[in-house]
Amino acid sequence: MNSTPRFPLARLPLAWLLALALAATGALRAAEPPQPDPLAKMLKDADRLKSNRNEHGRVLRLCEEVIATPRATKDQKLQAFDTMAYAYAQKRSYADHIKLMDRLRALFPGDAAVDRKALLAQIGVYRTWKKPTEGLAAASELAEKHAADKPTVAAAHAHRAYFFYRARKYEDCYDAADKAVALDPENHEQVLAVLRLLSDAAWSKGHMERCLAASLRMLEPQLAALTPEHELPGRQKRPGECLVRLERHDDARDHFLKVEKATPDPRAAQEFCYLAARAALDGKHYDQALATFDRVFTSYPDRTDYWPHAQQGIVDAHRAAGRFPQAIAAARILLDAARDRGGVANYTRLIAELFRAIDNHLGRANQMINFQRFGPLGEDGKPGTPDDLKNPLAAIRYPDCSARDKALAKARKEAGDDAKAAHFRAVTYTYTGQPREALRHYLDAFARAHGSDYRTIGPEMIAIGARAARGHPVGLEAFAEFVNHGPDGPDGKPGTPDDLKDPFAPLLK
Repeated sequence: MNSTPRFPLARLPLAWLLALALAATGALRAAEPPQPDPLAKMLKDADRLKSNRNEHGRVLRLCEEVIATPRATKDQKLQAFDTMAYAYAQKRSYADHIKLMDRLRALFPGDAAVDRKALLAQIGVYRTWKKPTEGLAAASELAEKHAADKPTVAAAHAHRAYFFYRARKYEDCYDAADKAVALDPENHEQVLAVLRLLSDAAWSKGHMERCLAASLRMLEPQLAALTPEHELPGRQKRPGECLVRLERHDDARDHFLKVEKATPDPRAAQEFCYLAARAALDGKHYDQALATFDRVFTSYPDRTDYWPHAQQGIVDAHRAAGRFPQAIAAARILLDAARDRGGVANYTRLIAELFRAIDNHLGRANQMINFQRFGPLGEDGKPGTPDDLKNPLAAIRYPDCSARDKALAKARKEAGDDAKAAHFRAVTYTYTGQPREALRHYLDAFARAHGSDYRTIGPEMIAIGARAARGHPVGLEAFAEFVNHGPDGPDGKPGTPDDLKDPFAPLLK
C-alpha cells in the first residue's frame, strides 16, 4: 500500500505552510495555563487582610499600587478604593477617609455614579464622626449636583434631616424630613428612618401634633414590618403618649387598646393595657378605668410586671370618684405588697389621707400612721398600757378579688414546682388580698431556694410575707434572727437560753 500523502507539504504554497505553523503555535499557547493577573492578586490579598488591624499598612500599600498602575481597570481601581475605605473606617481614620473620597472623585471627574458614591461615603463618615456642619455641606452638595435624580436628592434630604436633628435645628429637620419622604415615598427603609427622626425631633421639641402624625405613619403595615422587633413596642406606644400630652384621653385609650391587641409581645401588651386604663382614668371614665386596670391581672395572669402600677391605678380611680372606703380597701393590697420601708411609709401616708378624706377626721389618719410606726404595743412597746393601738385597717375588708383570683388560679398551677414558682404564687396571693396564704408560699419558696435565690426570697418572705400577715413592720428583727439561726439560736444548741420560737407559725393559723 502506498503511504505517500496525496498532498505532500513540499508541494504546498509558502503562505499555507506559514498559516499551518502559526495555527500550531496558537494551539500550543492555548494549551498553556493562563497567567494570573498580578493586580487581581494584590486586590485579593488586600481584601483578605483588610479586617486585620495589624495589616492595614500593607493593605493600603497594595491598594495604592493598584491605583497607580496605568493598566488597572476602572473596576479594579474602584475595588482598591473600597478596600482602603474599609481600612480607614476600621481605624476610625475619619480625615483620611474623607480625603480618600476626594481623591476618588478627582480620579473620575464627570462620572456621576462615582461622584454620588463618594459623597454618600463622606456623609456617612461625617455622621459617624459627629460633624453636622460638614455633613450638611456634603449633603447639600449631593442634592445640588444630582438634582435630576430624585432618589439621590431624597437621600440627601434624609441626611440633612439627621444633621439638623443633631444640631437641634428642629424646624429645619422637619423641612428636610418632609422633602425626603415626598421625593421617594417608595423607599420604605429610608422613609421609616426619616419618620423616626422626625418623631423624635418633634417629641423633643414638644410639637405633639407633628410627632403624632409621624408616629402613626410609622405604624403603617409596610413600615411597621421593617421596624426591629425590639423597637416596635416603643414605636407603638409613642402615638398614645402624644395623645395623652394633647389631652385627647379618649383617643389615647382607644390607641392603647388597639396596639394591645396588635402586639405579639405579652409584656408590651400588658403595658398597653395599663396605659389604656390610665387614659380612661385621665378622661374621668372611672368604671372603665377600673375594669381595664383589673384586666392587667386577669388578661396577663402570668406576668407581674405591671401589677403594682395597676393596683395603684385602682386606688387612684376610686379616690378620683370619691369612693374613699373602696380606695382604702384597694390600698391595703399596695401596703401588703410594699417591698421596703419607703414603700410602707408611702402607702401608710396614702391610706391615712384616704381615712381623712372620708369625713375630714384626723383621728383615724393618725392612728393609721402610729400603728405602722409602733405596732399594737404603742410607743412604749409594752402590752396592756394606755398607748396600746388597734389597726384601723382591721375594720376595712379587702376588695372583692374573686375574678382576679380565678384568673390567677390557672397561672399558679402552670407556674411549675420550684422556688421561682412558689415565689410567683406568693405574689399572686398578695395581690388578691390573702396575706396569710402569701406567707405560706413565701415559706415554701424559701425552703426550695438555693444559691442566689436566698438573697431574693428571704428578705421578701419577711419584709412582705410576715409583715403583711401581721399588719405592721414593727419587730421584724425576730423573724430575721430565726431565719439566720433557726430554733437552736445563735449557739446552735437546743435547750439553751438563746433558743428561738418560730415567729412564723402563729401567723399561719
